[in-house]
This record gives sequence, C-alpha cells and structure tokens, in this order.
Amino acid sequence: MNIFHLLKSQSITRIFLSFFLLFFLLQCTSRYTQKDAEQILSAERVTANTSDISVLAPKGWRTIEANDSSFVDLWFVSKDYNTSLSIIPLHGKKNKQSLTEWNSISKLSNKMKFKKDNIEIVDGYNDEINGIQTVSYYFKTDDALHRITIFKFNGKFYELTGLDKGPNHNRKSQLYHLRELQTAVIQSVR
Repeated sequence: MNIFHLLKSQSITRIFLSFFLLFFLLQCTSRYTQKDAEQILSAERVTANTSDISVLAPKGWRTIEANDSSFVDLWFVSKDYNTSLSIIPLHGKKNKQSLTEWNSISKLSNKMKFKKDNIEIVDGYNDEINGIQTVSYYFKTDDALHRITIFKFNGKFYELTGLDKGPNHNRKSQLYHLRELQTAVIQSVR
C-alpha cells in the first residue's frame, strides 16, 4: 500500500469520526419540543401576582397562594405534594445585573439559606429556550433536590425553583424530571 492510499483512508476515517461526533453532540443537546411541553402542561394560563409574566400550569397541579405574594409570584404543587415549582421575580438596581450575576447571587443566597445542610452546588446548563436565555444549577439537601433556573423575560429576571421531595432517590431521574418541567414552563412564558 502506498502513502497516497494510506492518507486517503485516514482522511475518510477522520471525516467519519467527525460526523459521528457531530451527531453525538446534537443528540446530547436536543431540545424539548412544543409537543413535549403540551404533554406536561395544561391549557390553564396563570398570571403572576406582581409582574407581567404568565405561564401554563403543569397538568394536574395546584396553584398555591404564597404567604408572601410579593416574594413568590407563582407557586405550583403536584398532586402528591412531592414536587413544586415557584417563580420569584429578582429585584435589583433597575435590573442592571446580568444573568451570570443573578446566578451568583442566587447560589450565595441558597448557600446561606441551607448553611446547616452544607450543600454542594453543581452547575447545570446554560441554555436558550424559545429565545429566552437561562442558566441553572442544582443542589441536594437532606430531604429534597433543588434545581434553580434563572431567566430573563421582558427585561426582568426571574428565578424558577424546582423542588423534588419524592421518595425516588435516583438523582439523575429527579434532575431530568425537574429540568423537563422547568423547560416546559419557560416555553410557555408570555
């Protein structure tokens, strides 16, 4: 076999590996579709207490009135009370903070709030959902998994907190479920 044939076969191998890697990466970053959101969410649109945001409620979930409605804009609880989602508006100096700054503030706030649990915060995904930039992270306390997603809509920042207290201790499954819920809710933001 001469050098020309050897180089040609290596080029074909590289091209094949490049296409395989590209296909693999695209599969890892696939987005939830509108159909996925429709399976998770009801047709009930709920408007926030203090801001101009509205979302579709998860199917079969209850909307709860928070004790301090100026703090929690929307609060949803699953039928079995093991999972909840809350949307909290983030207030700063004329909303001049960036998504990254709000993410850091949120992490610090949760570290202080759950100080006794000695939580370890794990960075999640930076994503774009229907043109809305998001950043997320998660942590586990003794009794629950918390997944936090920060996003900006109509010039205002929000924290969407997913909480899972279910008996399932499979973290990967819980995280997937919370991410799926949060993504669907953000897809429905108006």
